Amino acid sequence: MIDEEEFLSLWKKSTFNEIKKIRFMYTHDEEDNHIWEIDLFSNGMVIAEIELPHEEYSYDIPLEFGPLRNVTNDKKYTNAYMSKHGV
Repeated sequence: MIDEEEFLSLWKKSTFNEIKKIRFMYTHDEEDNHIWEIDLFSNGMVIAEIELPHEEYSYDIPLEFGPLRNVTNDKKYTNAYMSKHGV
């Protein structure tokens, strides 16, 4: 692990964009024990993520999330892409 001073020194040399977001943790169903990670980005974009045991696993999207679009296989929503191209 590096300290803050070393991080800031390395960051100044970086060609990547800073990604600013706030992360919230949300448990929709206490019985299945899956936690949603909800990232609110500085530009207003929201990404909700859940880790599942396998691809065929059945789960419910909480209605309070509103309409969603699945971006699982869309590279534009990875941290690596967003840090290079902006959020």
